[in-house]
Amino acid sequence: MGSAGTAQRKHMTTALILGVNGQDGTFLARHLIRKGYKVVGIGRQETSRRDIESSLFRYHQADLSQREALDATLHEFRPDLIFHVAAVHTSAGGQYEPIWDQSLKVNVASVHSLLEYLRCVNPEGRLIYASSAKVFGEPYPPLMDETTPIKNACLYSITKNAAFHLIRYYRDRHSIKGSVVYLFNHESEFRPSDYFIPKMLRCLAAARRDPAHVASVNTLDFYCDWGSAEEYMSLLIEMIESAPAEDFVLGTGICTYAKDLVRNMFERYGLDCGRHLIEANTPGKALNSPYIVDTRKLQRAIHRRPVRRIYDVCVEMLEKLGTT
Repeated sequence: MGSAGTAQRKHMTTALILGVNGQDGTFLARHLIRKGYKVVGIGRQETSRRDIESSLFRYHQADLSQREALDATLHEFRPDLIFHVAAVHTSAGGQYEPIWDQSLKVNVASVHSLLEYLRCVNPEGRLIYASSAKVFGEPYPPLMDETTPIKNACLYSITKNAAFHLIRYYRDRHSIKGSVVYLFNHESEFRPSDYFIPKMLRCLAAARRDPAHVASVNTLDFYCDWGSAEEYMSLLIEMIESAPAEDFVLGTGICTYAKDLVRNMFERYGLDCGRHLIEANTPGKALNSPYIVDTRKLQRAIHRRPVRRIYDVCVEMLEKLGTT
């Protein structure tokens, strides 16, 4: 099929994004529209939180904890490609006990609705479910790939692992084309403000304006594989387009020491991080050893891997936030 045929096919293909108002959903919508897909984005808010102006985009309000609402949406729009990037979660250190019921409905029960839709209505459709590196437990093992054992280290990982087993069951029993992608940390200007990178960048921006500004974080004594959310979502689209219906880990393969990242970012703007960003607790209680995310399976499947580095992502976030 030539480029014209490919473009026509994409215009006839409907992609559904669960969690379109979040960081990942925003980039998925933008990438998909750019590629010519019709996009339906589901969010719980009355209107879209992002400015997505395109005749190919339609926003649909639905509460994913209400199965009937999701089922009605699926049968109304009959999507061919489904991206489940919605989740009930907290930042590092958050407690999941108070939000267990909601987590179970959004992180697991909604996946069952999608799988039943694919089984009964559109067996040629495809699903990508965004899981989390948290399922590998903390501290992380030195090397992680698709064969790394998953653990039920917190209530969030229990829901993510349950969704994985659901997808694998439907894949094995009903030949449903579903994939689970284990996403390591990925950042952008849309990242919620209670995460580490936005906290650090807000402190840096404030310190540039006020030499006396001081903020605190729990610790800088940890390693992390940080990547670009925008780049990761473009990779998810390539995966749903051409990769086999299997599971993948997605990281840069480069682990950065948090203290080095902070020091280098502050020095880039002529500041001493030690005067502005204070550690409340040190050393880190987890993730304080380097690790490697092995993405060779992904590279074999789509002939791409993440290339953007966290330093460049941070600089771009500052620029987009108007803080440079």
